[in-house]
Amino acid sequence: MKSMDKAAVIVSAALLTLSLAACQAQQREEVDPTEPIVQLAPSTQAATEPAPTQAWEDVVELVSPSGESTTVYLLADGRYLDRQDRFFTFDGLESWTSNDGTVWSRKTDAGQKATQVFAELTTEKLLEQRDEMTFVYGTGFSGTVASYLTQKLVSMGILCFSATGGDSVGIFENTLNRMGMFIGISKSGETTMVRDKIRTARENGVFTVAITGEQENSVGQYADLWFRVENQWKLDDKNTMPNTFFPQVMMLIELIAYEYRRLCIGNDTK
Repeated sequence: MKSMDKAAVIVSAALLTLSLAACQAQQREEVDPTEPIVQLAPSTQAATEPAPTQAWEDVVELVSPSGESTTVYLLADGRYLDRQDRFFTFDGLESWTSNDGTVWSRKTDAGQKATQVFAELTTEKLLEQRDEMTFVYGTGFSGTVASYLTQKLVSMGILCFSATGGDSVGIFENTLNRMGMFIGISKSGETTMVRDKIRTARENGVFTVAITGEQENSVGQYADLWFRVENQWKLDDKNTMPNTFFPQVMMLIELIAYEYRRLCIGNDTK
């Protein structure tokens, strides 16, 4: 895993929701073989009813031909609007045309699959080096999320430690030689203390994971695995605007926890 090339995945709330829903659906499909299976007679009414038309959803995740993604919201007049004040016209099927003429489409499950694959790679590495230390680092709001991730990993039996910008740098430096994985969290991806530590960790052969906003940034360039989470307010460095970045990171943490549990069960590991 340490020789793996740097890779990145863009994560949105819709993709995380789909990934977690797929995991839950898989669990529900595990039927107890001792229970009788009851089959219901097919409904004749369903065969005669016409197929429903495409619903106009209130919120849709879109992607452009160039790969740009955005979230649009349904207005009272039937048009859609994103946070960059761009209007979109829905064709009633699967296309949205912006006011500059660009035709956008709904995000496919390719993004969902990429998110789940990255979560699997992260958990495989956690399982592989569970006797080594995982170090989680973040400052400010990201520090709060880092603390939650640390407690989650510890409760799962993983040796984990976290620090924030207010802690002594010695905490990081004196555990570097025992570190198997470093996870850095930064919404902007430009937090100096996060960037310096993830760079140092990678230079010392530690497997690095970055969780940042989806824009290109300096923290992500030092990551072996880079989770790029949608950030609607890229210039809001004071975190005063309503934003789903941190809730999405929390959902990502739960997806990683699910994948770790699944791998442990599959490998008969406690």
